[in-house]
Amino acid sequence: MTSSDAKPTDSPAVDVVDDAEPKVPSAKMGEFYAFLRNLRSFTGDLSALTCPSFLLSGDSVLEYCTHWGDQPALFTAIGKAQSSEDRMVAVCRWFISTLYGSYYARVAISNEKKPFNPILGEQLLGTWTNTGGHGVNRLVCEQVSHHPPVSAVYLENEEAGIMLNGHAGQKSKFTGTTIKVEQTGFVTLHLKACDEVYTLTYPDLYIRSLITGRPFMEIVGSSWIQSNKGYSTVFKYIGKPWFGGEYHRFKGHIYEHTKRPHMDPEKLTRALPGVHSLYKIEGRWMAQSQIIKEHAKTTETLFDATEHQPIPMEVVPIEEQGHLESRRVWKSVADAINQGDFGTASACKTEIEERQRALRKDREEKNETWTPNYFTFVPRDRLPTDSLSHLDPKTQVEGGRWVYKDIVDKITTKSDET
Repeated sequence: MTSSDAKPTDSPAVDVVDDAEPKVPSAKMGEFYAFLRNLRSFTGDLSALTCPSFLLSGDSVLEYCTHWGDQPALFTAIGKAQSSEDRMVAVCRWFISTLYGSYYARVAISNEKKPFNPILGEQLLGTWTNTGGHGVNRLVCEQVSHHPPVSAVYLENEEAGIMLNGHAGQKSKFTGTTIKVEQTGFVTLHLKACDEVYTLTYPDLYIRSLITGRPFMEIVGSSWIQSNKGYSTVFKYIGKPWFGGEYHRFKGHIYEHTKRPHMDPEKLTRALPGVHSLYKIEGRWMAQSQIIKEHAKTTETLFDATEHQPIPMEVVPIEEQGHLESRRVWKSVADAINQGDFGTASACKTEIEERQRALRKDREEKNETWTPNYFTFVPRDRLPTDSLSHLDPKTQVEGGRWVYKDIVDKITTKSDET
């Protein structure tokens, strides 16, 4: 096994978005401004827009799924907590630990760039063995849809009795100076020993400073976590004010509502009857955050990204990977980008895309239906209604969800024959 190609920065998380130097190569500024002109006139989802190779990151959107596992010991630690309340705190700590790698690590090293759109059926497989003495965390990702783009993810530790299943999509548009990325989908976290299920949603994103050539990502809006035992956490992500203030701040509350296990997280406040705010959470998700116990007024660190860098996933060498595994699919393009040979990168990328168009045309002519290897789509009427009762149409995908095939019987309520 080899570790991930991504190399986490050794320096503490600091603000780099005010760096005065543009990150676009000076020789490419003309092409960059031509791209911006196309961007301004483009309508629809930006995933369909061709991006110059010097603005590509060198990896696939599917890589973003790996950040659920950035802190493997925190993932397995969830099941060690002794109560539902403590487990919700542990879920929050692990969730916040996933944000640094997902939305900040790249700009901490250089700047935000566009990842490749995964090909249909693209896969990413890997493990983490440093799990705090609880066996192996195993990750399976697959691109289950290309139009619209949807990535499915499964992360499990069999020994610790914990598994995550989910899917994610992105819808992006240019708003004049900023790209807004609406993230669709959700994940559920399952704890076998205590029969608990946690439903988690994604925040939306803004890609700022694109016109200056120093793009970075900012989380906006809200996301939430809800358990089937009557606990909910609501996070609010706070944009930097025009004057003063800091980037990447957030705040949140953990609520208890055990008399009504499922309440709309977006409408939760401490003023509601039967709802109690147990903890307040605040800080910077890419640096340090704190959790404050409401009545005791005790404060402790929730997560410190400056002290705990993402732990790379272990993968087999590229030459041993299957032909659909992400890093093998995009190796020629990534190598050319890393060498600064953007002409070769564009040619290799076009060859991959043309091959996919030919495969799609061949399937259409043969009237064949493509099916994923690892995941299957389960309609909503076969899913438990309690944990999904507050998912809106944006969060859902086509009235159901993508489920890892090996666990379909564990998280559905009806057989295929119904």
